[in-house]
Amino acid sequence: MRKRRKLRLTGDLYNALLNYAFRLLSRRDYSESELLKKLEVRVKLLEISATVASEAIPKVFARLKDLRYLDDQKFAKRFLESRAAISPRGKFFLKFEMKNKGIPEAIFEKLWEEGGYSEEDLARKLLEQKRRLFSRFSKESQKKKAFSLLSSHGFSLDTIYSIMDGL
Repeated sequence: MRKRRKLRLTGDLYNALLNYAFRLLSRRDYSESELLKKLEVRVKLLEISATVASEAIPKVFARLKDLRYLDDQKFAKRFLESRAAISPRGKFFLKFEMKNKGIPEAIFEKLWEEGGYSEEDLARKLLEQKRRLFSRFSKESQKKKAFSLLSSHGFSLDTIYSIMDGL
């Protein structure tokens, strides 16, 4: 097992946290809030005092923002685009996910409007993706399963009923 050395100086901690942040961001995007939580856990693991960490973490964030590795607006836009393309969800569910990732509701609402997303379009896309699974069931059973699927993916009742009328 690797022996951890004590990091006492702010410069050492800054470099260690910056390298850790680079390693995390090389795998996937993080919101500022998610990355802050990760860095705080790392500081606790390294047994660093809170005062030293409170100096290093803002410097790491400033450097990452200067390098354009950390931007909540871009993170939220990419997240919303990938969710809409791969795993469609309702507006309510997406807003909840964004909130859990530390993205302010105002950013989500702005991106939702700018992106031209429609809950009905996303619901239809989800049902299209699941069409083969439903094809072996009776029409009545298909409607029940579609209703259940759409509601579990965070679509509003208005959207679900308008989609169900078309089935």
